Amino acid sequence: MGKDTNAIVERLESVSRPSIQSPSNEFRPKATKAISERIHRQRIHELLANSKTIHATVESDAFALLKQQASATIERRKKKLKRRLMGQ
Repeated sequence: MGKDTNAIVERLESVSRPSIQSPSNEFRPKATKAISERIHRQRIHELLANSKTIHATVESDAFALLKQQASATIERRKKKLKRRLMGQ
């Protein structure tokens, strides 16, 4: 999963970061550029962490819903079976 995260980070950086040839980057000192890149990378990692948390929450909610539906189905089948057995 680490490779996926790095690929996503690189893709996001290439899309959202201005190109190196842009005039705004030509006159910035290297230290300022390095700091802004570090902040940018940190924000991307925070966004990825948040999206993973949201994904995990959605997965657990979906699992809980499936479990609830399955138990409801089992209960209905038990009731049907009891009615059949009582009827015979």
